[in-house]
Amino acid sequence: MGRLPSITLPPIRAWLLARRIVCFVFALYFMVATIRTAPQQCSDQGCPSLITNLTFWALAIHIVHFASPLSAFQSREHSLLNALAHGASHSISWCIALLVTVMYIHKPSFMADHAKQEGVSTATVWILSALVHYVPPLLHTVELSTAHKLVLFNYVPSAAQKKYTVHVSAVAPLLVWSFLSPFILELCWMAAGFSGKKVYAVDIPLWENYLVTAVASALSTFGLLRLLMNSWNEIAFAAGALPSNDVRDCESKFCLCNNGVCRRRMK
Repeated sequence: MGRLPSITLPPIRAWLLARRIVCFVFALYFMVATIRTAPQQCSDQGCPSLITNLTFWALAIHIVHFASPLSAFQSREHSLLNALAHGASHSISWCIALLVTVMYIHKPSFMADHAKQEGVSTATVWILSALVHYVPPLLHTVELSTAHKLVLFNYVPSAAQKKYTVHVSAVAPLLVWSFLSPFILELCWMAAGFSGKKVYAVDIPLWENYLVTAVASALSTFGLLRLLMNSWNEIAFAAGALPSNDVRDCESKFCLCNNGVCRRRMK
């Protein structure tokens, strides 16, 4: 059995540094914006206090994810916590981006109204909106394209890692968590007494809200599953031959077999 290949390459090391900077920027903005808007009260025009904003609840989850270490050499408990944070942050980021886009469609004047309410320029509001709504999913895209193998180690149980093979059932619980996370966040937010009409002064039908959330969460979770499976195939191939008791799982067009020893094809 070969050893796992080195996955601490220069692009990954650069990303590990970048995610620390991202975490610092998000945390600083979260604290400053929350403190600055905390004294403001809700009105018919919405709630200026950003702590009532669903996006800021999501931002707290993004901060937890980007603050967590990304390494293939840590305890299973830390890996599990990292996978929980990543799964939630990944799906929620795409759901928030799609939901806020739908909100802008329902109320095209939202940004201008918000800028007037805050006493800042519309351009400033658009920049800050892009930072908290559209940057997180882009960061996840960069992370999964740069350090997807490190992300994979957090999802796959230790037993599957030792066998150099993984089945959907091994990662299914964490993927279910990833899919349900946006719904859990929204339900907690609404249970705290908030709603789109109260906070944003935008009345989006509940069925439309959950439909958008379901579509975004399902697509992001499915994409994560595909990447996880493909990435593990790459690691298994690079590491060398699969164990003999896994040969029966490799008798397909996705594998190359010779004298009973199989290697997975590179994607």
